[in-house]
Amino acid sequence: MPGRSLAEWHAHVASLPDFPDLLEGVYGRDPGVSMLGGAAGRGKTNLMLQQAFDLATGSNHLDIRAGPPVRVTYVTFEGSVKKLDDRIKKLEKNYRLDLLYKNFSFSREPSLWIGSPSVDRHLHELGKDSDILFLDPLKDLCYGDPNKTEVAHAVTQRLKKLSEELACPIVVGHHVNKPHNEGELLHTMDLFRLKGSSEYAEFSETVMLLERTSNAFM
Repeated sequence: MPGRSLAEWHAHVASLPDFPDLLEGVYGRDPGVSMLGGAAGRGKTNLMLQQAFDLATGSNHLDIRAGPPVRVTYVTFEGSVKKLDDRIKKLEKNYRLDLLYKNFSFSREPSLWIGSPSVDRHLHELGKDSDILFLDPLKDLCYGDPNKTEVAHAVTQRLKKLSEELACPIVVGHHVNKPHNEGELLHTMDLFRLKGSSEYAEFSETVMLLERTSNAFM
């Protein structure tokens, strides 16, 4: 089949529905996988939950504009059920509960080694009908050592396939190799501090890192 002329291509793009990003400049609506990284104790899970709540209620995230409310599924593999519930209850006080209860789904799961047919079916069932899926943390999706290149390649490819099957973006929480020196600003190359293979950063649509400066988070 011959390609389109440039004029035909422009006309084709102009005819497509113009949907706003889920989170402007950060998460689009198309399939793809993004990483949110941070050292232990930095508040990565809280930030991921806040992002999920913001998207479910159409609330701006920090200074980033969100689109209309969307359906969000958040799956975590760590933390006690009681502590997770306490954390959610504290956070949800800041949101419209009618939108949150309508659009936000949550599940606490044991470690799920992505790539197993039964696990893949389960993740697909959890994420179906979602506009965006959050998975936290990455290590509990890996069968084997997540620092090894072959394991990183297998899990990133399966996450990409899952995102395409669900027709929605996926955000995965991950740890960084070591804490950054407090008080120092993050550098672009810090995205390669995601723990394990550089493939995690290279294959991601977006990489966000949470770090503590001398008196604040960034």
